Amino acid sequence: LTSGAVLLPRAEGGGADAPAQLRLVDLRAMTGVAGGRMSVDLEYLEDLFAGGTESASSRVRSIPVPPGTSWDEITLLVFDVHLQVTVSGLQTERSFEEAGFSDPDQRLQLLKLLAGARGILDAQRAAAVFKDKTQIKKRMSRLRQLLQELIAVDGDPIEHNKKAEVYTCRFQIQVGCGSGFP
Repeated sequence: LTSGAVLLPRAEGGGADAPAQLRLVDLRAMTGVAGGRMSVDLEYLEDLFAGGTESASSRVRSIPVPPGTSWDEITLLVFDVHLQVTVSGLQTERSFEEAGFSDPDQRLQLLKLLAGARGILDAQRAAAVFKDKTQIKKRMSRLRQLLQELIAVDGDPIEHNKKAEVYTCRFQIQVGCGSGFP
């Protein structure tokens, strides 16, 4: 049973001496600075603790990829309860839980939005969809991190064009149709 959190500037590799009942939380993932003020994303903490004692990254069942694979060789189909990832013609399915998502999960909401937009998402429209105060930039950062854990490919899976305020997936993504109809 988790009884508390230890906030670390970088959670990976740190806090090895922390008791098992404490959750290690990366400060970069839950804080931001805007207008000279630091903000704390409490919904992120709620999402983190809603899933039980395992951290999201410890639940991720990564998908093996051949060495030298790039993001443009990946296709991701998002279904109602699972993902289908195709790498070099090989299809792999992961439930959302196996992929590291919890319920509810801001990253999963964003992934579904990206799938519906076929990988190109206007930042202002995305921010309007979410009714909470979490910045779209912070959400996107968390989703990138999870995708990199799930699919071990070098580089950034989602590019941001600051001028156009558009996020573009470097991989193919769309909503999977479960019924077989187009």
